[in-house]
Amino acid sequence: MNADWTSFEARLRAHPAGVHQFQPSAIATCLERATSRVGALPSFCEAMLSSTNGIELFINGGPFATLFGVSPATPVSPLEWAPDWYIDAFTPTWRKARNGGTDVVTGVTCYGTLFVFRTRQTVQEWDTQAGDWYSEEGPVDEWLERLIVEGEEFMKA
Repeated sequence: MNADWTSFEARLRAHPAGVHQFQPSAIATCLERATSRVGALPSFCEAMLSSTNGIELFINGGPFATLFGVSPATPVSPLEWAPDWYIDAFTPTWRKARNGGTDVVTGVTCYGTLFVFRTRQTVQEWDTQAGDWYSEEGPVDEWLERLIVEGEEFMKA
């Protein structure tokens, strides 16, 4: 699988209705505000945000994972979307706790693993329970494939 939003989105949209919840796309002013806070976003995120401003993935009672968008111009009800679950809200907190850096936090699983872009093209997963890296840093396409495989397994539970 290529590490591009179009391929990933097509695979997600091939699932039955209700398996994923896509938020409306991010508007340019929100994206500009987000990048002024956290810097350049990974290219995968830039592409995703042109189509959706966050996704709840593999919903089976609750979502398996959430991919963050950027803070919207009009806040969404906290009952619909956690107020800190935006790239430009979560990333500064992460960087402060990690003593700086350029990491960009782009999502979380239902069991507390954070998706952290270490560069614009590599991802590593942080286990919030253990307070340590859960995976090795690797290419985006491998992370996306793992996300789909694990999400599909979650749906079988």
